[in-house]
Amino acid sequence: MQSIVDGKELMINAIVAMQRIIQSREKNVDDRILTNISKSGAACEHWYKFEIRSQLATLLKYKEVFCGVERERHDIFVSIADEPYLAAEIKILDNWYVYEGPLEGLKEDILKLEASQQIPHKFGILLCRFAAPAESKVKWMYDQLRSRRGFASESEFEKEIETLVRNNINNAWSRLPQICMSNDIFDELKLGGYLFEL
Repeated sequence: MQSIVDGKELMINAIVAMQRIIQSREKNVDDRILTNISKSGAACEHWYKFEIRSQLATLLKYKEVFCGVERERHDIFVSIADEPYLAAEIKILDNWYVYEGPLEGLKEDILKLEASQQIPHKFGILLCRFAAPAESKVKWMYDQLRSRRGFASESEFEKEIETLVRNNINNAWSRLPQICMSNDIFDELKLGGYLFEL
């Protein structure tokens, strides 16, 4: 199938649209999605999958578009006129607990994507959350960062991510745009990441 739009541009636009929704929801104290999932320490991979899928469906305004989650063995799968068009795998890495697991999982997912030769646009997505919690509000995370199980410094966190990426994934990557916010729970709360194009 001839490419209808640039796959990389489409994926980045879908992620940016998801980030805008997060920023909008963070303005409502009763609906602060990123604050709430970060405060609980949950990865909430499924929430990100569904939101990115939803944005892809909105951006692809063609007839006979199917956008699914957990279809064809991929986190996100898009077909147009019943032909495979795009697939993506997502992992989450947080500064309060940094380990190789998400990168090792993404490496396995990338191998799975590479084996899917009929899909023209394939991506690995590593979403990175950076949180600087107020001690009294998220004590467990504050203590964990002080114990060095994570990285309280954003520059140290980014350096560690890039080391993990170089050690685990050989594919070309680009930085995703980052959103930043703060509130009574977090002095800083950021969401960015990396896009791996296969």
